[in-house]
Amino acid sequence: MLLRWGTESNESTSNEIVEQFQFFPVLHRILSSRPNVTPIAITTGVGPQGRKTMHYQPPSDDEGPEFVPEQLSQIQSLHTALQNEAAHRGISPSFESSFDAIVDPSDYSQPLCDVDDKENDPPASSQSTPTSMTNLNKARQHISKVPKKRTLDETLIDMQKASLDAINARATADRQPQEHQMLLKEFEAGIWNVEEYREKIRELLREPSDKAEPVKRACYSPDWPDWDDES
Repeated sequence: MLLRWGTESNESTSNEIVEQFQFFPVLHRILSSRPNVTPIAITTGVGPQGRKTMHYQPPSDDEGPEFVPEQLSQIQSLHTALQNEAAHRGISPSFESSFDAIVDPSDYSQPLCDVDDKENDPPASSQSTPTSMTNLNKARQHISKVPKKRTLDETLIDMQKASLDAINARATADRQPQEHQMLLKEFEAGIWNVEEYREKIRELLREPSDKAEPVKRACYSPDWPDWDDES
């Protein structure tokens, strides 16, 4: 909320705030001039297209410095006043500010740290370790390939085959009692003896998969007349 100093509606509120925190008017005047210094941006996670930052409020190319000289002097004065107040109250050195001077943000020509200081350099990113490669290979082994999509013809053929198998199984189940009765009548008529009857029953009750496939006989092509001779 932007307070307008000197108005009757906010005079009492501003006086109460200043009594509790005397630096509020200076901070309010500095921060209310630029409420949104950082542009609004969203950084996406790792995906197929990698990491990406989308700026919904991109910064302008013709922007001036973040703070004008007048604001820098106000910040310096506020910083000095805070240090004097801390020294007056005897605050522990661990709570003192580590900023001895305010640096102009527009001056980025000089580096903030020594370039030759390799002791404080961040560690170099390690390459792919054997452990990560092993985990990657294990993950690749568990990746299953997508099966080839079945065509309509293959689906119809499988449906027809399953239907024929069901019809044949039902016909076999219906035919076995009739053949059993016929073998029993032939045994009673004396056509088969006991051993032959038992063998016929075992063949009848045997599973269709156990039966040997019949030998296919060779089919000869019929003799066709020689049409050339007749002509």
